[in-house]
Amino acid sequence: MSFLSKLSELGFITKVRDVITGGAYSFPKADGNADDVLTTNGSGVVSFQPISNLNVPSFLVFGQEANLSGQTNFEMKTTNGAQCDGWKMPVAGTATHISLQLDVKTEDPGDSKITAQLVVNASAQAGAIVEVATTSTGRVGDVAALTPISFSAGDTLTLYLTHTGTATTGDHAGLVRILTST
Repeated sequence: MSFLSKLSELGFITKVRDVITGGAYSFPKADGNADDVLTTNGSGVVSFQPISNLNVPSFLVFGQEANLSGQTNFEMKTTNGAQCDGWKMPVAGTATHISLQLDVKTEDPGDSKITAQLVVNASAQAGAIVEVATTSTGRVGDVAALTPISFSAGDTLTLYLTHTGTATTGDHAGLVRILTST
């Protein structure tokens, strides 16, 4: 009888596993393939998965420094400031969240807001928006979870902003959270 078999027979291996995991996880009995990673199903079952099957979170960053007032519709710039058509996506994925931050320089006491809308290949996506009220001065922002919006490799993603009311805003920054399969 091997040393490991004897330890297993005495229950030592099970006890060590229970101490490490608190008995909350069920690990696979066999090894995975090269470059596989351990994942959980959220219910205590752990398995090996190829990394290409995992959704990897990434972020697309947009900005616009110009002061805007009145009713304006404009396209946010990518971080290099020169591109105005957004990010050309290298792989397929889904957009899941939008964050918008800005500085309200002069407020509108009425129903004033700035709306960021996700645009894929120059097509505004219904429901893919986040709205920020511009009724008080200072830095404001908000986030919105989206019904996931799929895109393909080669598609272009950007944010369009619609500015309503008479407030003046500046220092606009937008962030889109995406999940991609690498």
